[in-house]
Amino acid sequence: MSPDGGVTWINITARFYDKNGKPRKDIKGARIPYDRWVVRVVPSAFEENTCYVAYSGYRTHNEDKTYLFVTRDLGQTFEDISGGLECPVNDLEEDPHNPNILYLASDYGLYVTFDQGKNWIKFSSTAPDVIIMDLAIQKRDRDLVIGTYGRGIYIADIFPLKEFKAENLAREAYLFEPQEVIKWNMFDRRGGTYGEAARAQNPPVGATLYYYLKTKAEKVNIVIKDIEGKVIQELNGATGQGIQKVFWNLSLRQAQPAGERGTFMEPGLAPGRGATVDPGTYLISLVVNGKEVQTRKLVISPDPLSRPII
Repeated sequence: MSPDGGVTWINITARFYDKNGKPRKDIKGARIPYDRWVVRVVPSAFEENTCYVAYSGYRTHNEDKTYLFVTRDLGQTFEDISGGLECPVNDLEEDPHNPNILYLASDYGLYVTFDQGKNWIKFSSTAPDVIIMDLAIQKRDRDLVIGTYGRGIYIADIFPLKEFKAENLAREAYLFEPQEVIKWNMFDRRGGTYGEAARAQNPPVGATLYYYLKTKAEKVNIVIKDIEGKVIQELNGATGQGIQKVFWNLSLRQAQPAGERGTFMEPGLAPGRGATVDPGTYLISLVVNGKEVQTRKLVISPDPLSRPII
């Protein structure tokens, strides 16, 4: 570690071992490894004295053990935050908006913690159980890019995770902030073709809305209103305990009378989809068991590449 921009360097490992690798006595906190690969060093973006360090003994000792540590005093002491995992670590990322969340890439899939490493869980129950080699977070759109060994690249939406806080999840129900939506005018919905073997579908145009239920509900609805409070769409939501989501394709609940704005097929719409809402600000309400529990605003922006026909 360098405290002065690289002018001088401190050998942190030497605080725990002598020059022959023998462990020093009377250390404080956890002992970091001596002869394992340092695979990742992640300084915290929230605390200048905090840094996460991951090691791997897979190549040198054929180990599946997880070596994961955090220091909160510039390397004076360390805390083991491996949480009992038994898998080689390949990468680690800190959530750019929520200091409690870390993402861990391992030989046995992707893990996430919501309490700075006290507890770890699998990030997804449906993703392929494959070696994850590298992670990258696109901060603006809050996308997690996941590079695997042998199964390609995945992108996970982590937008709602910034609100994964104890006070929010203590509520009976919670509606996460909706992400701004761009109403793309997509004339070609087939996506991109890369050579003969690879093809990437375009994502659907619409809003993914996330909510949380502390316990199972009898009925859940997502009610969408214009800024004046008029209901324009109502969606049925899953009623199970935990994090749920619904997708709104920006369509109206029913067609408007002939001659009113928005009744004709819009550019880029698939046949039969019908009219969609105009860009603007809308109100999203979470209704649980017939009771409206929370309302958030959703901004729909126009396609920046489209120009009006004059």
